[in-house]
Amino acid sequence: MAMPAFGHDIGVTEVEFLELPDHNYQLVIITQGGVDDVISSPILPKKCNLKNSKNKLKVTSEIKFNCGDEGLTAGDSIILTWNRDALLIHAKWLDNTETRTLFLREGDIITVSLSDLAAASASIPTLATRYAALGFQHILEGIDHLFFVLGIMLLVTSANALLKAITAFTVAHSITLALSFMGLLALPSAPVEASIAFSIVILAYEVIRAAKGQAGFTVRFPWVVAGGFGLLHGLGFAGALMQLGVPSGEVPIALLGFNIGVEFGQIAFVVFVLLAIHFVNLVSHKMNVALSIEQSGKLPAAYALGCIATYWSLTRGAAIFIGT
Repeated sequence: MAMPAFGHDIGVTEVEFLELPDHNYQLVIITQGGVDDVISSPILPKKCNLKNSKNKLKVTSEIKFNCGDEGLTAGDSIILTWNRDALLIHAKWLDNTETRTLFLREGDIITVSLSDLAAASASIPTLATRYAALGFQHILEGIDHLFFVLGIMLLVTSANALLKAITAFTVAHSITLALSFMGLLALPSAPVEASIAFSIVILAYEVIRAAKGQAGFTVRFPWVVAGGFGLLHGLGFAGALMQLGVPSGEVPIALLGFNIGVEFGQIAFVVFVLLAIHFVNLVSHKMNVALSIEQSGKLPAAYALGCIATYWSLTRGAAIFIGT
């Protein structure tokens, strides 16, 4: 469970799409560590023929193909079965025009529509929807952020306190996400990632203290702690979003859409946990079992969070010194 949270890979690969003379085309995949093994040959229109198989390199992989006498048109699509959440494709056409477009995964495929790829810019609603979907996917795959939210839920003692704490966390990480993404706040990623992990350790420790009747400042004012650590988590979100190389003209809509997606994902997680707790309590009541998951489940959950987060803290802390 610990390994997926070692870093914040947003699940997006950047690709260059090059139009060459005589209806030849080339895909140049800008890879990140561990991505080479999920790249496979594209499914091309029938008029196109693949000219080479994938060449694995440390930095890029190149796929070349030709599309006969007609070439690619606006009605064509290229289907990719790569195991990525999205592709950011930078198209360079023979007439020297360039576009950058984000394509999301739908089911098992990513469909690259040439009409979208050739357009100067997608519409604002389309861009907002795509970035929001990316933010939603990222928060649900960011297990460390979800663990922090779970820690807050274990710490608070009422619905009102939970609302205040989650709101403080949201506002705080939204602020640092915006400042960092716009280049107004810059911190090295390794210390940020280590601090995010350590914030979960501290939160788990406070939950354990509270369960043993040693409630302190954190339990009385959980929104302050959630807001303070939320500033760190916002930097983690920003680091993931900046991997995209968003065009300057799309920065506002990318920032807004991504943040909205993160918030919806966070809300979905909170609702899921609350429904799960309600279901367990309902079943135990039906079976006449004296079990309240809010009480009996807090201590084991806090110890589990603390152990996993301690491992993350050690591995991410080591990365500060070894430069990985």
